[in-house]
Amino acid sequence: MDNLEELLKKVEANHENLHKKEKINCTIAGHTYEVILLSRKEKAELIFDSEINAEKNLKNIYKWLKPTIYRSFQLKDLAVKARENGLIDDYYGIIDMLFEPNEILEIIDFILESNNLKKLNSEVIELQKK
Repeated sequence: MDNLEELLKKVEANHENLHKKEKINCTIAGHTYEVILLSRKEKAELIFDSEINAEKNLKNIYKWLKPTIYRSFQLKDLAVKARENGLIDDYYGIIDMLFEPNEILEIIDFILESNNLKKLNSEVIELQKK
């Protein structure tokens, strides 16, 4: 390999950033949320999750992304309180109770775009056509 040192530097950088997370803001219906983006490792786990490769429709995409939305939007404390008050049956249910359905579509789009996973949608469709 001609550029062994260059590739090694890339591997080192990726290794150092394996668990690195960034925070950005997302405004939904006038409320601003601090969103934690996925780490390199989490992105890989999400991309290669077999559930999304089953039957690709919006319902399955939402089901697939629910844990990511829950963690990224840091909804745990709110979900615990809501569950204690009998407002939700399970912790991920906080997403359905907090956001309107059209807002959830915005969130799905935001999660995919901000984590550079936007083209994953079309790639999965192309893979299934083959």
